[in-house]
Amino acid sequence: MATGSGEVPVVPEAAEGKGEGEGKVAAAVEEKEGEVSAEAVTVEKEREGAVVSEVVEKAPAKAGMITLKCNDGKLIEMRAASAMLSKILGEMVESGCADGVIPLTEIDSKALKKVIEYCDKHADFAANKKSGTDEEKGWDKGFIDELDKNRNLLFSVIMAANFLCIDGLLKDTFVVTIKGKTPQEIRKAFNIDNNDITDEELEEIIQQCNRVYGQY
Repeated sequence: MATGSGEVPVVPEAAEGKGEGEGKVAAAVEEKEGEVSAEAVTVEKEREGAVVSEVVEKAPAKAGMITLKCNDGKLIEMRAASAMLSKILGEMVESGCADGVIPLTEIDSKALKKVIEYCDKHADFAANKKSGTDEEKGWDKGFIDELDKNRNLLFSVIMAANFLCIDGLLKDTFVVTIKGKTPQEIRKAFNIDNNDITDEELEEIIQQCNRVYGQY
């Protein structure tokens, strides 16, 4: 998480004939601005089989965060850089529409925290040029294995990844754990009640994976 002391100070343009003391003050302000200025981070995503590199602007301090409201009423902050892994949230950040509280009517706080954990880690891997490495793959496996111990939470994360259009997370969870299953088999494997989600909604998720990753 980026750190800073608030708003970025405005540095006045240097005027001719400034004294040495004024010059030192201006230099100090410029240095302070440099400490909290936005930094470019490359985030790699998989989209329809192609790896796309995007430049994510990490704004300083609170300006680099967005606030999400879950369907259980809890407010959770997320780094703007991490939000770029979601097509939905990323578009909001890029268009300047991510100010204020963003309601997520389909996602509870437990699932969202796992989603943010995944996005934070993958944003960090990308920033450190470790995307696609064995280290990243090993972390993903551990993340999925841990989720698989709680099938209800796993399914909620799958639904959240689908709702937010996080292709990497959807692939890592859905394709790995539910590959080739019918809606009825998925319902049985995850003990999903008809009142929780319909067969049509399950089929929609399956089709979404097919569109992104091809028939599996």
